[in-house]
Amino acid sequence: MKKKGEEMATFTATRFDTSENKQKSLADLKKFIKAGMPKERFTKKLYQQLSLHFGHIAHTNLDGFYQVWFQTPKNELAFLKKHRDGDIYGDPADTWSDVRRELSTWLRDNPEIIGDLENMINEATRQRDLGDLEELVNRYPSEARKILEDA
Repeated sequence: MKKKGEEMATFTATRFDTSENKQKSLADLKKFIKAGMPKERFTKKLYQQLSLHFGHIAHTNLDGFYQVWFQTPKNELAFLKKHRDGDIYGDPADTWSDVRRELSTWLRDNPEIIGDLENMINEATRQRDLGDLEELVNRYPSEARKILEDA
């Protein structure tokens, strides 16, 4: 059974791309996102589609692009939110605006994709903060006791 937003969309062909190519590229991007955006799945074709049709600059090369958008969970989150919430413009006969609109809709229809990533980032931040707190309490035990007594 397909999740909401998983039905096959129909895209408008451009002078340079077929409807089928747009459809396959979106399917590849969704697979990459669902897999957790791993480096080994970030193909040259996916890089080219993103840098040409999704409002990104090339960032020098595939590795530079990956580093900017997928190297860390916070970067991944920025990428996903950009494509969920960003402006979409242009005629689908001349641009990939139809593909971008479908990606935005898919991300809104599947909020767990962004939500799970946000939860992971928040938990990592919490664990780091607790580690910092423990280190400070051990380093300054009398000051920590005083703060707790005053609270």
